[in-house]
Amino acid sequence: MVYTLARDTGWAEHFILWTLPMARALQYYHCALQNANLWTLEPTTEQTLAELIPSSLTDFVAGLGEDDD
Repeated sequence: MVYTLARDTGWAEHFILWTLPMARALQYYHCALQNANLWTLEPTTEQTLAELIPSSLTDFVAGLGEDDD
């Protein structure tokens, strides 16, 4: 990460490691990877969301709106 940021911005290693907040450094690193056509995250689709969320959780959430009377 440090090498990529230093190369792309010209910032010194000391600045990147000791002054730049980590959250901003990670955002800049993510942008540098995207700029090089290297994606750090896959685009989310309905199918990938369905695979990530267990059906027991979706069933539970769906049942929250029902009355238990």
